[in-house]
Amino acid sequence: MTIGYFLQSLLSVLNAMSPYLLLGFLIAGVLHVFVPKRFYARYLSRDNKLSVLCVIAVIAVRCRNRDSIASVAHHRRCV
Repeated sequence: MTIGYFLQSLLSVLNAMSPYLLLGFLIAGVLHVFVPKRFYARYLSRDNKLSVLCVIAVIAVRCRNRDSIASVAHHRRCV
């Protein structure tokens, strides 16, 4: 593996991820501007059961996406 191949692959991955990163930054910015901090303190505090459900949902989505990304990467290697 040469450095040129590595850089080309890195740019390809960044190019594929860029729309999702920009969308995530946009959503985070909108939340930062329009949602007051006390909302997070109230609804995502340690004592609120909703916060536990949010964490579980994030972990579940992350695990599901990791498995699908791994299967796509494996498929690409096999083709």
